[in-house]
Parts: sequence; structure tokens; C-alpha cells
Amino acid sequence: MSTPYLFIQGLKRGGRAGRLVAILYCITLLLALPVAYAFHTMLGTGFADSAVFMDLTGSFDFTLARDFLDQHGDAFRTVISTVAPTVLLALLVSPFLVGGTLAALRENTSAFAFRTFIRDAGYFYGRMFRLSLILISAGAVVIVGAGFVLTAVVGATLHDALSEIPAISATVGGIAAIGLFLALLLLVADYARISVIVGDTRHVLWACVRGVGFVTRNFRAVLLLALFFIASLLLITAVYSLLTDFIPHEFFLRAPILILLQQLLVIGRSFLRVASYSAEIVLFEDRKPAPMLFYGWGDSPALPRG
Repeated sequence: MSTPYLFIQGLKRGGRAGRLVAILYCITLLLALPVAYAFHTMLGTGFADSAVFMDLTGSFDFTLARDFLDQHGDAFRTVISTVAPTVLLALLVSPFLVGGTLAALRENTSAFAFRTFIRDAGYFYGRMFRLSLILISAGAVVIVGAGFVLTAVVGATLHDALSEIPAISATVGGIAAIGLFLALLLLVADYARISVIVGDTRHVLWACVRGVGFVTRNFRAVLLLALFFIASLLLITAVYSLLTDFIPHEFFLRAPILILLQQLLVIGRSFLRVASYSAEIVLFEDRKPAPMLFYGWGDSPALPRG
């Protein structure tokens, strides 16, 4: 299957999964509301009358940073106390949503039932959660290890270099390498989750291995498909930015229109996520290894049963 065909199939399946997109949008909105309110409160009451920002036009030093934290430490603590539980809740809810979403999309039917979604999400929750822990742990180990290596390399570069350019280059290169690894890890995570759903396996570590193998064998198709959806996400974000700039600041309906456009952007992102999952499922089922049949064995599925 070509990448454009997979992309179109993903969009078609995503278009048929309107209720699923609505569920993801509503849960995303519920998780974002406490964080948005905390930031709004911090900006409106904590920083509105602050004179510290006026000092940023001059030279920055650690005294300014300390004064800033002294004046607005309570506001930051309020935001952190709100964001931290929300992030933890999102990490707990995400495996539930992913399991239900992938199971619903694999059926590829227009008849979506909320009860079935909840049942499948609960059925796969433990496996999706363990899989998330494995992938997060792998990413954390690599990031910490790469951080130590990068720190040592930058330190050695600064010790012998006549300028900071080699150290800056090494830092940028190291960060780019870490970012590339995380991007690949996200791709592996998607296909490992799909492997669990398609094979209904409880061996999540083996599913991770299968995810790595699938991405490795089909790297070009996997990468191109991901780039198609990334380009689509950038496109709708650019359209949103252009529309917000087009609305005059003095227009009395600017605020409600901006809120509406923001929600449409969130809906668009939810739709693209569902569509990308759908296209990845199509690609996985098209290119997964065929089962091996052992002809001549009494228990072979190729032999007729008496």
C-alpha cells in the first residue's frame, strides 16, 4: 500500500469515528481546564501588577530571578500543585483511552457503541499501562544516560576550545539526537500498542520487541505516514494562526471567536490522532508477518478436522 492510500484510509476511518473523536475531545478539555484556569489566575493576579518584568529590558542576573521567585513563588506553587496532579491523571487515563480507541478502530465499523468502548478500554488497560511504563522507563534511561555523556563531551570541549562554538554545536547535536530517539520511540510505542490489540497478547515486553522490529522492517513506510500526519497537524495549526491574526483586535466578538477557533483546533488534533491510529492499524495488518503453517502435523490449522 502506498503512503497516500494509507493516509486517505486513515482520514476516511477517522471521519466515520465521529463519536470517538468527540470522546477524546471532551476528555482532553476536562484535563486542560484546571491547568488553563491555574495559568490564567497566575497571569491575571500574580503578574499583572509586577514590576519585575520591567527589569527584564535591562541585564538579567540571579538577583532578579531570586526577587521574582520571592514575589511570585506562591503563584508558581499554585500552578505546580494544579499541573502535577493533572499530569498524573493524564498518565493514568491515557492507557485507558488508547486501548479503547485502538480496539474500536480495529473493528472498522460505523456502529460505535460507548459501552463497547468502555469494555475494551478496561480489557486492555493493564497491558496498555504496563507498556507505557516500559516505554517511559526506556526513554528516561536513554535521556539520563545521554545527558551524562553530553555533559562530559561539552565539558571536555570547553576545556580545550578557544571559543564556545564547538560546545554549542555539541549541545545542539546532542539535543537533536535525543529528540530523534524520542520521535522513534513514539513510533515504536504506537505499533507496540497496535500489536497488543491485534494479537490480543498479554506479553507487553514481546509487543515492544515486535514494535521495534516492525518499525525497523518498514521504516520508510512508517516514517512517511508519520510525516503526512505531522504535515496535516502543522497545516491546521497554521490555518488557526492565520485566522486569529485576521480578526481585528477591536472587534467586539474577538474573544468568543478565538475560543471557538481554539476548540476547533483541539477537535482537529483529536481527529488527526484517530486518523493516524487508523492508518497505522491498516499498515500493521497489511505488513505483519504471515503465520507459519506446519503441514503434516495433526494439529496444523492447514489440515481438515475430522
